Amino acid sequence: RTYLYRYRHNSLEPVMLEQAKAAAEQAVRLDEYLADARLSRGLVYLRLGERAAAAAELEEALALDPALADAHRGLGELHESKRDFAAAETAFRAAITLDPNHRLFHDRLGALMFKTGRYEAAEAAFKDSIASAPDSIYGHRGLASTYYLQGRLDEAAVELQKALRIKPSATLYSSLGTIFFSQGLYEKAADAYTKALSSSANNSIYWSNLADAYRQIPDREAETREALLRAEQLLTERIALQPEDATLWSRRALVLAKLGERERALSELARVDRAGTVDTYTRYRVAVGYELCGERGSALEQLETALEAGFSLPEIRRDPELIELRADPRFHRLVVKLDSASPRTDRPASQDRQ
Repeated sequence: RTYLYRYRHNSLEPVMLEQAKAAAEQAVRLDEYLADARLSRGLVYLRLGERAAAAAELEEALALDPALADAHRGLGELHESKRDFAAAETAFRAAITLDPNHRLFHDRLGALMFKTGRYEAAEAAFKDSIASAPDSIYGHRGLASTYYLQGRLDEAAVELQKALRIKPSATLYSSLGTIFFSQGLYEKAADAYTKALSSSANNSIYWSNLADAYRQIPDREAETREALLRAEQLLTERIALQPEDATLWSRRALVLAKLGERERALSELARVDRAGTVDTYTRYRVAVGYELCGERGSALEQLETALEAGFSLPEIRRDPELIELRADPRFHRLVVKLDSASPRTDRPASQDRQ
């Protein structure tokens, strides 16, 4: 579990995943009837993208110990990776019922809620996380993300400062960079993203975010391209491990669009479209990708789908990549149509632009 945690949260180095797998396999060899051992192997298989094997291990863990809350959490992550968001929510809530004081379960539920556009539910989940573990940065970070996409920037900044006082981290500096970016402070955003990368150099999101900041600063074309190429390389490595992850495909498509690789970007955008059900932020990335590729009609269609599912209108209105799209009369008609169809009070969020 430690190797897996280090892989996910610190390094993303493949060797950590290999070490996690070796340790999990050894645990099962030592005692195949220990639920925690089967859980560990299931979580590693899930990270490797081996969904059938992960499901078998997680179900076996629950057969051995039906009250193993972490196994429900693992199943939730498995369902989420398959874009079965209703089943994922059920599993996360089952974990919370079994262990209501474990902040991770509230964080996973909150992340799912904001990915699927249910901002009020996300806010509640992250507040529960903070109540469960006041000295953890993750609840504050998630709450800041939720506030951010609702346009509540001052409240988002307050939560990030609370988290930074607890423990500075790469993810917090990236989130701070995103707030600077939304305020048009692109130099400060680039500095914050660079600080995030200083301790997490293999994070494709941070490289993509840094490229976004550089794109808005005059005479930084070379640095922009370098950051985009690094993001593409890292995403390609991740996709090799998780080839069915539509989120990763959408991120790489957007990077390719910003590199000017129009045909490759369109091919990958179409692949995400064919994936069927995706979360609202993935749908938004696809919209931006189509806009950058000169496909305004497709971009508007994707934005309509994202907004209908609860995506943040303030985020669309802030994004400098969509300046020309927002001037299109079709965008204004779309917003008016959606507002008249149903008053929306709940919108999704993200700590990162990517």
